[in-house]
Amino acid sequence: MKLLKPVLSTHLQQNVDFFATMLCAQRDDTSIEHTHFVGCDVPNIRTEKLDFNDCLFENCCFTACLMPKSSFKDVIFRKCDFSNIDLTECFFQRVTFESCKLMGASFTDCSLNHTHFTNCNARYATLFRAMLKGVAFNGNDLSNCVMQEMTIRYATFSDCNLRSAELFRTPLKGVDLSSCNIEGIVLGGDELKGLIVNAMQACDLSRLLGLVIKE
Repeated sequence: MKLLKPVLSTHLQQNVDFFATMLCAQRDDTSIEHTHFVGCDVPNIRTEKLDFNDCLFENCCFTACLMPKSSFKDVIFRKCDFSNIDLTECFFQRVTFESCKLMGASFTDCSLNHTHFTNCNARYATLFRAMLKGVAFNGNDLSNCVMQEMTIRYATFSDCNLRSAELFRTPLKGVDLSSCNIEGIVLGGDELKGLIVNAMQACDLSRLLGLVIKE
């Protein structure tokens, strides 16, 4: 499956105040679109059902915000801080997170379509019951992530740290984790069917099946 990337307009609006734009969108029930946000710092926002289309965010801070049931289409987040943000039940379509802080971020019950996470710090993030319909994880720290009961239609993991990540009840058939650190990964055992790993990882995972390897 070839993942699509965000398609942005050639000329995006510049020097736009995010908070004022958000208030206008809420008042008029309109989308936030065709805009380039730089350096906006809006922690602890409490809102929901925002729609973002054709936007670029650079060096923005959304720490501890509450933004459930929002929609993001053709959006790029570059070097942004989403630590402890709540994005429960959000929809993502052709979205890229580049070198972002996602520590403790919640993507619970999200739908992730053609979404890229590259060089992000997502320790302790939650993707509980998330639907992955084309997601690429490249060079991310996903240690201690809660990834339980996810539905994976298509996802790739390359050079990611999944140490102590929890993947209970997440079928992993066809998923390749051979280039990742999966030390201490938490599974029930049934999720392993069809998982692609390297020889060393297979030895480590044998403990989940109750096997004893004799040297």
